[in-house]
Amino acid sequence: MQEVVLEVSKLVKTFGEFRAVDDISFVVPRGKIVGFLGPNGAGKTTTIHMLLGITSPTAGTIRYFGKDFFQHKRDVLQRINFASAFNTLQGKITVWENLVVFAYMYGIHSPKKKIAPFVEAFDLAPLLNKRYMELSAGQKTRVNIVKSFLN
Repeated sequence: MQEVVLEVSKLVKTFGEFRAVDDISFVVPRGKIVGFLGPNGAGKTTTIHMLLGITSPTAGTIRYFGKDFFQHKRDVLQRINFASAFNTLQGKITVWENLVVFAYMYGIHSPKKKIAPFVEAFDLAPLLNKRYMELSAGQKTRVNIVKSFLN
């Protein structure tokens, strides 16, 4: 049986009388990539905020690796990550410095060793010494994806 990384059950989020997320359930097995698609106002961002612990659900459960997210939040957050076109890193420091800072934030003991294979896979070597704010949108996206794979 394939390991379940994320299990969402009957997730609801209301803001007063407005129901932003209406009883959604889904499972993400290990090795799968998930994207949320839908029109504006469908609850995509609200769902992601709940999955990251930024917003608490009104009802329902979120389980990562078989553990209740809110009971094991610290452990879970060290193992999950998120990438979006709206993510931004620190603009005035280099790509390398950004990646190392995030690696340490995620508790990675050997950042250089962890970062190196992603630098190669995403062709980031020419960008490592550039300040993040100097990158094109596509380059920033690649750096954000690498950051999200660090932990």
